[in-house]
Amino acid sequence: MAVEDSVAFEETVAVVDLGAELRFSYQDLLRYSGPHSPAGVAVAFQAMRFAFPLLSPGSPRSLVERREVFVATAFRGPGGRDGFELVTRCVTGGR
Repeated sequence: MAVEDSVAFEETVAVVDLGAELRFSYQDLLRYSGPHSPAGVAVAFQAMRFAFPLLSPGSPRSLVERREVFVATAFRGPGGRDGFELVTRCVTGGR
């Protein structure tokens, strides 16, 4: 079985943008970033997957507003940056 077919990659990260729910898989993040930093993409994906429910415990389905998320990380790799950017638009938003 190929890695991209693994059950582990069926999880998604969800956010809300202007009232619309957006879902992103690890594969979505990897396609956006490219094949050179899969570990950084994985770090960003798992960080968001675990943090978003903690940031919005009272909201339906634990969804955060995409453009209200601020990211501070010591991880400077392009995969991590790209993963956070795709889901939250924090890089272009200066957050």
